[in-house]
Amino acid sequence: MSDKLSYTEIYLRACDLIKDAAEKKLERPLTPQELAHIYNAGSLMMLESVERGIEVSTKANLSATLLSTSFLDRLDETKRDFPKRLEEDWLIQPLSQQLMDKLMQLPYVYSLFQILLTMEQTAPEARYQELTRILDETI
Repeated sequence: MSDKLSYTEIYLRACDLIKDAAEKKLERPLTPQELAHIYNAGSLMMLESVERGIEVSTKANLSATLLSTSFLDRLDETKRDFPKRLEEDWLIQPLSQQLMDKLMQLPYVYSLFQILLTMEQTAPEARYQELTRILDETI
């Protein structure tokens, strides 16, 4: 096994570090709406802009900064392409309509990246079952 982190792992870690920095500055947990600003960035490049916004914000205006955009367009775009990507790159069999419906209910791009990381770490023959388990527990 390689010691090199995948893009997915780096993205998830970056999201978590940025979330932690925002919560430390605010001295409270982020709301789901505030988390959307971080967790729906969808790329390391966009996360960099989110991180900069958090760094330059004061405690008093940080929540407003986080609520200013939630990248919902990125979430919708990623969700639209995600089932095809899963089927082509990770799964042996096509997704059921039930699993597709559950994927569409996930609240953040971050959640989709977590699924990708799980797919990377799961044997090909066990991926569909693992995806089913994750979505059953989440939705």
